[in-house]
Amino acid sequence: MATRIPAGVVMPDLDQTLNLAAKYTTDCGSGRVRDIGATRGGRRLELLSVGTGPVHLLVLGGPHSNEQVSAAAVPELLRLLGEGTDRGDRRLAPFTFHVLPVWDLDGAQLARSAFTWPPTLHGYHSGFFRPAAQDQPEWAFPTAGSGEFLPPETAAVAEVIDGIRPVALVSLHNADFAAGGYFMTTGATAPLLARLRELPPACGMAYGGPYDAPDAGALAPGVFAMPNPADGDGLASSLHYHARRTGGFGIIPEVPLWRITAPPAPSLDRWPAKLGALAERAQRAVSPLAGAVVALERRHPDCLVTRACRYLLESATTAALQCRELPAPGLLARRQQVWEAAWLTMIRLPLRLCATVLSLPNAHSCSHSLIDRDHDHALRTRAQLIGTINRIAGPELVPLHLSVRLQVAAVLAAAESAQEVYA
Repeated sequence: MATRIPAGVVMPDLDQTLNLAAKYTTDCGSGRVRDIGATRGGRRLELLSVGTGPVHLLVLGGPHSNEQVSAAAVPELLRLLGEGTDRGDRRLAPFTFHVLPVWDLDGAQLARSAFTWPPTLHGYHSGFFRPAAQDQPEWAFPTAGSGEFLPPETAAVAEVIDGIRPVALVSLHNADFAAGGYFMTTGATAPLLARLRELPPACGMAYGGPYDAPDAGALAPGVFAMPNPADGDGLASSLHYHARRTGGFGIIPEVPLWRITAPPAPSLDRWPAKLGALAERAQRAVSPLAGAVVALERRHPDCLVTRACRYLLESATTAALQCRELPAPGLLARRQQVWEAAWLTMIRLPLRLCATVLSLPNAHSCSHSLIDRDHDHALRTRAQLIGTINRIAGPELVPLHLSVRLQVAAVLAAAESAQEVYA
């Protein structure tokens, strides 16, 4: 099944994305839509299905509110499936595709600027929003047992997984920064690994890797094993839950908004000083905001935005402490990998905190007042960190049609492997 994605593919605005279900049933006579639940904000979650075959696949769009590529990829996927079904393409006969266009609907409403294309670093970090880990539908599954699903969005998808028992689950993520395209997987078969390793170059991309999970095991070029969830926090992803409940395999395609080149790793003798400098810069960025963030979160404990700020503050603080203690790997390639992850983390977490703090007065109905000192610090620090990325990492915006092509190709590769597993 070919991924015929035109170079002129466009990013729909959020309203178009939210109305995709109605458009889909109008344009594709073979499609069905059903209500699977509601978000915490009362927005309806609608699952779109096409096909009637016995091999079921579940595709999750918009798992994180700041990851917008799937808003363009899902319509293209549905177009290809609809066209193939309408013309009787026998290759689609074994399958039923179930697609959730936007999973984190509430978060997407708070991150509308993420749906502006083409993005700039300043624009992307002007209306930035991503929930705290425990508020992210993608990361609120229990690690074991039946558990309790706190976000209703998580419960809705868990019920779908348990009901249709898909052979494959594909959660359409994208990174903000990476060296190229890559995949995280659970339960991948050898044929699937062979298919996935071919996709980045076939879609015009270099291989990348997970800066936020540098210890993820490489299974093939550009393909990594999804790390096991932390046992202590009781949280797992949709891929973990799907694997445990069905024994099927899962894929997360990650395509970067910006391709970056991180600076070279320091020598062994300069490692402690360089890591210490990264940690010190991060602490200078986040520490002045601690008082305001904690006070706002105490006044508005149920607000997703203040909870996100508190989470980012704690994550950045903890990461800075850990950064100082990172041992220097002797092998240069491994040292470069660890350095790149530390370098980007010490920029990305403070940058996200400043961006979210700056969006507080406008992002939610709660009253989020900042004193001038906090606002000015966040504004100045955001500009400095964006300047560092521009000056050192040389970010290059990845063309949207290439990112969409990779996400759609991942779904079709999953379908081919699912048919083999099912048979």
